[in-house]
Amino acid sequence: MFVDLFHTKKLRLAFVYILFLMLVLFLQDTVLARMTVFGVKMMFIPAAIAAVGVHEGGFRGGLFGLLAGFLCDMTFTENTVLFTLLFPAIGFAAGMAADFMMNRSYIAYLFTAAACIVVTGCIQMIRVLVLQPSAVFYCLLIVVAQMLVSMPMAAVLYFPVEQIASRFEA
Repeated sequence: MFVDLFHTKKLRLAFVYILFLMLVLFLQDTVLARMTVFGVKMMFIPAAIAAVGVHEGGFRGGLFGLLAGFLCDMTFTENTVLFTLLFPAIGFAAGMAADFMMNRSYIAYLFTAAACIVVTGCIQMIRVLVLQPSAVFYCLLIVVAQMLVSMPMAAVLYFPVEQIASRFEA
């Protein structure tokens, strides 16, 4: 009777996405953390959130973004609640865009992932611009460079999420 309360397929899907998030966080924060191009590090967690949002819809994309934001705020020392507030909005927006405005193709995902990375970078630069408003061009240059550096990994993230979503259709 107690087992009937839980939908095992949805629980397995949630567990697989948590493992996927842990792997992506490990890759970003440990394996690829020292790799910089022109002093810019990869930031592909927003692309992973966009991939889940595109394949699973706005609700699940938002939940995945909430978990990712919470974990990113715990691992990055310079932020307190920025990612916890931003990433669910990104996941929800990517899912709603996939549901109502675009198809779920690879090219549409790449544009969505690039937009999510740029939005994350622009939100991160607000603190710098408050303290030093003359650095707007430099900050935008860094945001574009971060997006370009992160896009190869973002391009790869589409395929595991597509496999997970097709395997665990709930």
